[in-house]
Amino acid sequence: MRTVVLVGHLGGAFWNHFERWHQHHRSVAQPLDAWSEEVITELASAQGARACFPSNGPPFWPFQAWAVQAEAAAVRVSPLKLLIHKDAGLWHAYRGAILLPDVLDESLSGSNAETVLIDARDDLKSACGKCIAKPCLSACPVDAFAYDEFAAARCSEHIAGTAGKVCVSAGCVARSACPAAPQYRYGQAQSQFHMRAFMRSRLSDREV
Repeated sequence: MRTVVLVGHLGGAFWNHFERWHQHHRSVAQPLDAWSEEVITELASAQGARACFPSNGPPFWPFQAWAVQAEAAAVRVSPLKLLIHKDAGLWHAYRGAILLPDVLDESLSGSNAETVLIDARDDLKSACGKCIAKPCLSACPVDAFAYDEFAAARCSEHIAGTAGKVCVSAGCVARSACPAAPQYRYGQAQSQFHMRAFMRSRLSDREV
């Protein structure tokens, strides 16, 4: 493997494509993962390459580390432990990656690469660093993001109860409180899908 090409989306522009596919695949257990694998594997196969996905594992592929390295001018880790994008805020995701055996572009190799990455990371401090109020942290009713690690158990217990209906119906209130990139916010159907998928994953973890 010489090159990793990340494949993802900004906002919910892809959602209608996924929903049309999902209408004919209602029995699939993890539909968004399955759709992503179908689309990205086809792209990889056309290039004689290998596809990999965040859901593959263990061991799991280091998607967050790849993203920070590949898009140093665009992303950094937010207080919610999600990557925040300079244009799309918290409303983006990496659905998979294509692993190529050759180097696609050597323009950033050598001495120039280090300078570009360092300058970009310094500039990115404005994404969250200038946000004094940090509404994303204070919005969570159970302080799931108050410490160094995401308190997944506390979050899942909250959204499983009556008090968590707002998060389930409209999406994570902490994520929604971020003032960055409101034009990229997920629609209600997409937000509900992600929250329900999170709830199912937590139930599966408890059963293991």
